[in-house]
Amino acid sequence: MALLWPDRALLGMALCFLVGAAVSQAFLPHCLSETLKAIIDGQASGQLAVSTFTGPLSNLLLAAIAGAFFSSLRGACFIIIGARASVRLRRQLLESLLKQEVGFFDTTKTGEITSRLTQDCQRVADQVSFNVNFFSRTVVELVATLCFMLSYSTELTMISFATVPLVAVLSNRVGHYMQKLSEETQQKLADANAVAEEALSSIATVRTFGGQIYEQRRFQENLQKFYHLESRRAKVYIGYLFVIMMLPHLSNCLVLFQIGRLCVQGLSAPVLLAFVFYLQTLNGCFNSLADIYTNIMQALGSATRVFELVHRTPRQQLQNLGGEIPKELVRGHIELKDVSFSYPAHPERLVLQNLSLECPPGKAIALVGPSGGGKSTCVALIQRLYGPHQGHVLLDQRDVLEYGENYTELVSAVSQEPLLFGCSIRENILYGLPDDHPARTDALSPDVVSAACLANAHHFIQQMADGYDSCVGERGVQLSGGQKQRIAIARALVRKPQVLLLDEATSALDAESELQVQMAINNLVAHHDMTVVIVAHRLSTVKKADVIYVIAPRRELVRPSLRRNRNMGSGRFVRGSWPYY
Repeated sequence: MALLWPDRALLGMALCFLVGAAVSQAFLPHCLSETLKAIIDGQASGQLAVSTFTGPLSNLLLAAIAGAFFSSLRGACFIIIGARASVRLRRQLLESLLKQEVGFFDTTKTGEITSRLTQDCQRVADQVSFNVNFFSRTVVELVATLCFMLSYSTELTMISFATVPLVAVLSNRVGHYMQKLSEETQQKLADANAVAEEALSSIATVRTFGGQIYEQRRFQENLQKFYHLESRRAKVYIGYLFVIMMLPHLSNCLVLFQIGRLCVQGLSAPVLLAFVFYLQTLNGCFNSLADIYTNIMQALGSATRVFELVHRTPRQQLQNLGGEIPKELVRGHIELKDVSFSYPAHPERLVLQNLSLECPPGKAIALVGPSGGGKSTCVALIQRLYGPHQGHVLLDQRDVLEYGENYTELVSAVSQEPLLFGCSIRENILYGLPDDHPARTDALSPDVVSAACLANAHHFIQQMADGYDSCVGERGVQLSGGQKQRIAIARALVRKPQVLLLDEATSALDAESELQVQMAINNLVAHHDMTVVIVAHRLSTVKKADVIYVIAPRRELVRPSLRRNRNMGSGRFVRGSWPYY
């Protein structure tokens, strides 16, 4: 109901039209009975004429016109309500997803999330535009029909309801079973979508290693599980529909038997005809209610999956104590104190244990060591992508989780595998910056050009057909790896951050481009414009750093004397990391 509350005025109008349509439809058998009664009575009295039945016939026509008019308005209102509910639900779901911690996406497949955002949301929205519409109409029509039936014969009406309790109990049990089955079905379909999305997004790798048959088999296995669940639903539906369709006919037989007895006692033909029409309408209402109820219960399975994410509370909450801190007041002093951390996907594997390191403002530190030692993890913690299980990550002696939304302008990063979006180069460089940011002042902002020049990207951008307005394609597919990396570096530099994180940022550059970018970064560091944290394996990237930390598993640091003798300077152990100068 909360989903429809913003459209309560339109929903009220739709319900009014619904009542008008249902009452008009329920009034049709009565008007038909009155028309036939006028004809029969006129013929019996020998005074039958056109004027005898034009009055009741006019009422019949007016009821039909009113029913059609109100039904069309009702349908249009529910279509609009359904569309608004669909947009609102998708917006709420995406808003909730964007707030979740990165660890949530480590343990949840992208295909499953996409399935909830598309198919599940659509199924929930369909309940508003279709099932809720027809369910409400059927209920109102049922009530109006019962009122007319009671006015004709209370006895026959009660007989008509003989099978209603059985139908209600059966529909309730089958409905709950269908809801659980629907949740399982949607999950299996989401698993299949995840396989397809993973294969299509990595099509080059699939083709390179000939994995087409393997991916087809994985997809087919998940679809087969989906098919088995649908088969179970079909078997249940056979028995359910058989009983539901037979019970009204059993009730009809009882009613017709009683009608026969009443006709013997003198029941008039128009009353008999009207009651039979109402009985058919009543049976149609019950069949519709049973069908709609089952569909709604199935849709609740999808709704449960959607609202589970909409109302999910992120495990990592940004506190934002004291509001946002102006950029000019931030010095860029980074410090990790006794940090321990493991990824949500593998909580049993401790990546960092009691790690402490420090980078003074305006200085550069380098993190080196074997792959898997935790270098990129340190960068991710400084980015606030994850929160430490123990210890603190500090910026200017303040926990990074306490900073406001402008933290992404204070701390910027360039990853080893940069991701570009399917828009222009300018929009990729300015990505995430607010509309009032100085870098968005004009079409060719000096800040954008300056950042591109520092990243050694300005030259190749100018050579493109549309310059900074050139579209890079989905995930930057129209650019080379080195070009994407340089645009990613420009995207980080245009923010003029106090802290710049470079996680193998120059790995995709050629030697000349790497040298130019490294010289630009060194110049920035030399002028104390920013604090730089560098993760790299190349000596050329880290040799200008003020402090170098070796991040490695403890088992690889058991004999530090051997490492000190390899011309790396004097060193000492500090809580799980080994800095050397």
